[in-house]
Amino acid sequence: MKRNHRNILVITGFSLIAAAVPGVVSAATPGCNPNDSTTWGPVTWGAGTTVPRTAKIGAGTTIGTNTSIGPYVRVGVCGTIGDNVKVNSKATIGNGVTINNGAVIGGQTRVGDGSSIGQNLVTGLSVYIGNGVTIGTGTGSVTISSSAWIKDSSAIGAGAKLGPSVIVGVGSTISPGVSLGMNTRVGNASSIGPNATVSSNAVIGNNNQLGTITLGSQSRLGDGDVVGNGAVIAASVISGLNVKVGANAAVGYDAVICDNAQIADGMTIVPNSRFGCY
Repeated sequence: MKRNHRNILVITGFSLIAAAVPGVVSAATPGCNPNDSTTWGPVTWGAGTTVPRTAKIGAGTTIGTNTSIGPYVRVGVCGTIGDNVKVNSKATIGNGVTINNGAVIGGQTRVGDGSSIGQNLVTGLSVYIGNGVTIGTGTGSVTISSSAWIKDSSAIGAGAKLGPSVIVGVGSTISPGVSLGMNTRVGNASSIGPNATVSSNAVIGNNNQLGTITLGSQSRLGDGDVVGNGAVIAASVISGLNVKVGANAAVGYDAVICDNAQIADGMTIVPNSRFGCY
């Protein structure tokens, strides 16, 4: 083993496995601090785990049993990778990251510093997961398709499904069971309630609070909108700023909802109409 200029331990080949500390592992080196190299311990891994010579594994990182680390993978310091995990080629895992049992990290995916990956997450190729992101809890699997971008400090609940090229903004919360269609955009500091369905190419602005809703394809919600549980917003709807849509309301396709409009609980807005526009 040797250290590169970034103080990351380099696993140079299987002939050096004996230099590590094998065994069942479940957490990074106790007290390991990514910002303090004096707290970094050795790299450790469990039985049945494979680490190719081209991978670089940071000091203080522990890897569980029967885990596969792909070629040219980079893992930072003080990380924890669980059992039966697969990290595919050219993925980059930051410092202090936890990846729980059964996760599959797609090739060329990046996981930022301090992020936590729940059990059975599956990502496609070239997914970007920012710093301080939490994905999944417990055993509920999460699927994130190729080229998705999950920005810093956001949270993705168990059982969520994110389509290709989805973007989730900084500090946003995607609740358990949510489905986000291809090319969906979620702004910063927004929340989407459990089991909501958002169709492809929809855009959700910043600081929105959405309940368990259905949002049609190519619809656009402005900033500061609040949408109640059970609301159905059809395709190609455009809403302005600070709009409130009540529980179980229905908005027809191609409708326009202007700034500060309030749609009452259970109210129906017909297709191609304009509401709250003066």
